[in-house]
Amino acid sequence: MKQRLAILGVGFLATTWAAALPQDQTANPPKESLADAARKAKAERAKEAGKSVKVFTNESVPTSGGISVIGVPPSEEAAGSSGATDSTDPARAKQRQEARDQFRKSSSDLALHQRELAVLQQKLNLAQEVFSFNPNETLQQETFRTDINKLTQDVEDKKRQVADDQQAISDLRDEAQREGGDTSWLTKPGGTGSPGSSSAASEKLPPPGTREYWQARFQTARENLARAQEEQELAVNELTLLQTRQAQELNPTTQAALAQAIPAKQQEIVTNRAAVEKAKQDLEALEKEFEASGAPADWSQAEPPAAKPQ
Repeated sequence: MKQRLAILGVGFLATTWAAALPQDQTANPPKESLADAARKAKAERAKEAGKSVKVFTNESVPTSGGISVIGVPPSEEAAGSSGATDSTDPARAKQRQEARDQFRKSSSDLALHQRELAVLQQKLNLAQEVFSFNPNETLQQETFRTDINKLTQDVEDKKRQVADDQQAISDLRDEAQREGGDTSWLTKPGGTGSPGSSSAASEKLPPPGTREYWQARFQTARENLARAQEEQELAVNELTLLQTRQAQELNPTTQAALAQAIPAKQQEIVTNRAAVEKAKQDLEALEKEFEASGAPADWSQAEPPAAKPQ
C-alpha cells in the first residue's frame, strides 16, 4: 500500500511540473546578461552613427605605414620654408640659385658704389673748401665752380645708383618672403662662385658654338674687366684722399691712423692692378679662341638694346 502511494505521489509531481514549465517560460523569460546588453547597445550606436570607430590599444597600434593627420606635417612645412625640397625640384633649385647670384651681385655692387659715393663726397668737400679759400682769384674760381658743379652731379648720380642697388636687394627679399616666408636661403652658399666669375657664368651658358654662347662669354669677360678697372680706379682715388688728408691733418693721433691706412691701400692697388691684367688676358684669350672657331665676327658683339615702344 505504501509503495503504491509513493508511486502515485511521484507521478503527480512530475505531471504538475510538466504542466507548469511551459507557462513559466512564457511568462518569465530568462534575463539578458550585462555583457549581452552592452554589446547590443554598442551595435545600435554604431548603426546610428553610420560607421564604426576603430579603437587602438597598445597591442593594436600599427608599426608601419604611419597614421594620417590633417594638415602638412611639421617636417614638410619646415622643408618648404627652408628650401630643403630644392634637391627634388630642379626648376625650383635653378630659380633659387639665380636669385642667390643676383643677390650677391647686388650686394657687391652696393658695397662698391657706397665707397665711390664716399670718395665723390670727399672730393666735393675739398673742392668747396678750395673755392671759398681765395675768392679774389676770378679765373680759378670759375674753374673750381665748374669742378664743383660736376662733382655735385656725380654725387647725385651715385646716390641714385646706391638707391637702385638697395631697391634690388629689397625686391629680392620681398620675393623670397612671398614665396615661403624664409629669406635665409638668399645668403646661403650656392656653389657657383663669386658674381661675375667664370665658374658662375659657365653654368648658365647656352649650347657651345651658338651665337648666344659667344655673346654670353664676351659679355662676361668684358664685365669682369670693367669691374676690375672700376675697383682699381676707386682704390687709387681712396689713396689720393688719404694722402691729402694726411698732409692737411694737424692732429698727431689722426695722422698716425692715416699713416697706417696708406700702406694697406697701396697693397690693395697692387692687387687690383693684377686683377685688371688678368681680366685683360682672359679677354684677349677669348678673342683668339673666337677667331680660331671661324664664327661670324658679329657674334662677339652684344645684341643691340631693344627699341622702346612709342
